[in-house]
Formats: sequence, C-alpha cells, structure tokens
Amino acid sequence: LEGLRDSFLGQSLAVERVSARVKSRQGGWGEATKPLVLVFAGPSGTGKTELAKQIASVIHGESVEHLMASKRFVSIPMGQYKDKRSADTLVGPAVGIEGTGQLTGALLAAPDAVVLLDEFEKAHPEAISDVLLSAFEDNGGFKDTKLDKYVPTSRATFIINTNVGSDIVLQQRERIQERSDKLTAKDPLVVQIDQQFQQLLKDLPSSINPFGRAEFRGRVDEWVMFYPYSQSQIGDVARLALQQRVLSYYLHSAPPSRRLAIGWDPRVINLLASKYGGTDGSEGFRPMLKGVDSMHDRLRE
Repeated sequence: LEGLRDSFLGQSLAVERVSARVKSRQGGWGEATKPLVLVFAGPSGTGKTELAKQIASVIHGESVEHLMASKRFVSIPMGQYKDKRSADTLVGPAVGIEGTGQLTGALLAAPDAVVLLDEFEKAHPEAISDVLLSAFEDNGGFKDTKLDKYVPTSRATFIINTNVGSDIVLQQRERIQERSDKLTAKDPLVVQIDQQFQQLLKDLPSSINPFGRAEFRGRVDEWVMFYPYSQSQIGDVARLALQQRVLSYYLHSAPPSRRLAIGWDPRVINLLASKYGGTDGSEGFRPMLKGVDSMHDRLRE
C-alpha cells in the first residue's frame, strides 16, 4: 500500500484510514469470514471513486483496466435500483431475461472482487437493505434467484460511495481548505465532523437510507470522510491531469505523425486551478478535469 500516496493526490486522512484497514485485512487480522465493507462519504468530486479504483489495484496488484476486464473491479450505479422490482435484479435477472443478477454475476465470476456501490443513496432503501445485510454479515452471501445458487461474499470487498454528510463538510469548507494538508484523525475539526456525521446516520430514517438501520451501520468496517481540496491540491490534480490526459496522449496514443513531447508553462497550472477550482467546493475537482479535457480537444483540432 506504500505506492497509494504516489498514485492518489490529496485526501491523506482517507488514504491513511483505508490503508490501515486493508493492511489489517491482508495481515489476517479481523474477521476472515466477513467481507471488507467501507463507506466513502462526502462531497462530489473529492476522489471517492478514484480511490476505490486505486484500492482495487493495490489489493489485486493489477491495473484498474485489467481488473475491470476480468470483473475483479465492478462499479454498480445504485441509481438504477429505484424500486423493489429493479432492486431484485441485483441478485437475479429481470423476468424473461437470461443470465444472473448484477451483483451475483460479479461475485460468481470473481469471488474476491472489489465491488463499488456508487451513489448509494439513490437506490430504494428498503429493497436493497436485506440483500446487503445478508451480504455484509459473517459468512455472508445470498442466493441468485435465477440459478438458485448460493453466492458467498466473504472474500469480496464492498465500497459504498455516498454524498451523505456533504453538507456537514461543506459548512466547514474554508477551515478544512486552510489546513487540508495537515488534517489528522485527532484534529478537533475532524473529530467534530465525525461526531456530527455519526449522529446524522443515527437520525436517518431507515425508510430513506439503509444507514439509518443500526444493524446495517454495524456491518460497516470503516467510515471514511472525504474533504474539499485546497487550491494548491487542485493545482496538483491539474498537473497530474495534464500528464495523464494530454502528455500521455501525444507520447503514446496519437497517430504516429502527430506524436510529440509537449510541456507547459507553470502559469497554465495556476490558470486551470483558479478558473476551474470551484467557488464553493461542491463539485471538487470535476470542473477542472472538464477544463483540461476541453483544452485537450482544442489542441487536437
């Protein structure tokens, strides 16, 4: 896990918490018969999905692209399960359709898969609660309704992405950004946010979100909060995006006649960070990535 900090910018506290939990799992500590369940919470555009991919890569020692091709990293958009009927397709296909459920299919293909449950709060809470409670428990699993086959989950890793708690974080945006590089688990601001977040979870009606069920919360191994990036961190992301999305293209992917080594003035980084860094932190670095892509499109033209 040592290389995780080099491949993922910012969110040092999140990286620290996740790394400790994964190391514990790999070292044989904890419940070996229970899947690892992590919740990534906080505002959009703060790297939750990207860290999930990097964790999968670290766990399996392979590139994310290869893991996705082999179904050892699977991202499931939970917004497609808005009612009981659609939620049933998690563990079995729709009526009249061949195949398996999306979740069962993933774990039948790769029992040790890293499964990302994205935009969790968009799913029908009551319809998915029982399925996931069964999946997350000790010696857990569930039955594929089409194949009538039990699918164990003990070797899997589940990562739940959610925006729940975003308002708590964004209310402290300026204070967080002032010291984002220095935040620790014992920082009074972090402790305050964690306490408010846990209280919010307890106050959630289970009819609105499964987090409102104490037994559901009890099966989560680690709650990881993501914080808004500072302006300097946005600049670091801009630099990395230029390297990965622009420089890499012209060095490796462009038609042979158009391949070249390019560079950029440091002021380009400052411009991208100031123009696309966002004003309220609600979109994180997504506007900046879109800005880099827009610039790349103009260069290719």
